[in-house]
Amino acid sequence: MRSTSLKCDGDVSVAPAALPTSPWMSRFSVEETVEIGVQVCEGLDYIHRTLLHLDLKPGNILLDDNGIPLVTDFGISVDLNTQTHGNAPVGIGTFPYMAPERWEATKVRATADIYSLGITLYEMISGARPFNAKTDIPFLQAVNAFHSLHSSAPVPYFDRALRVPERVESAIRKSLEKDPDKRYKNAEDLKQALIDSISPDTVPLASSRAPTLQGALAPAAPSFADRIREFVNDH
Repeated sequence: MRSTSLKCDGDVSVAPAALPTSPWMSRFSVEETVEIGVQVCEGLDYIHRTLLHLDLKPGNILLDDNGIPLVTDFGISVDLNTQTHGNAPVGIGTFPYMAPERWEATKVRATADIYSLGITLYEMISGARPFNAKTDIPFLQAVNAFHSLHSSAPVPYFDRALRVPERVESAIRKSLEKDPDKRYKNAEDLKQALIDSISPDTVPLASSRAPTLQGALAPAAPSFADRIREFVNDH
């Protein structure tokens, strides 16, 4: 079976390698992002029965010939030694995707992987990560910069030109809460939020930062929602 990873250049790992120098080569549509997100949640739900992945990012999500995402690379994953927690190495992982608690605490939950998936979904839609440190600073400064960004910087709202429906944006933003207790507790909850976000009654953003876009996404939503639900029912 042939597979390819979600296209993303310049991942930053714990090794003192080059920092990210280029954005994603292309963006995904909102529909594609939700569809892939739902299926990744299915995989995470299974993984979290025994493991925390701890390095979820575009380069570790492979797409097979049918476009089905496969979660890969369990190099720094840890066993769940209770029903909810795992003992994770502090500060080890890919900096742009690491949850705030990963920089400070050894006992982490599935919510750390939810955060990493939220970063990935945000990047798929916008074409850029919500948090990026400068590329021309020493390695240890980059560590501190990413730690600060994940711990205290607000998540940028999507550009209104992207026409991201409010419920889609809300689902992604909740997965990126600084406090793990405020995120979705598990992959099943995030999956359901994503499914609900593209239901036929989804209304695009109509706030002061985005125009009212009646029907911008809605015409295709019912059939897409049905497709997502069909996948979930089959798995």
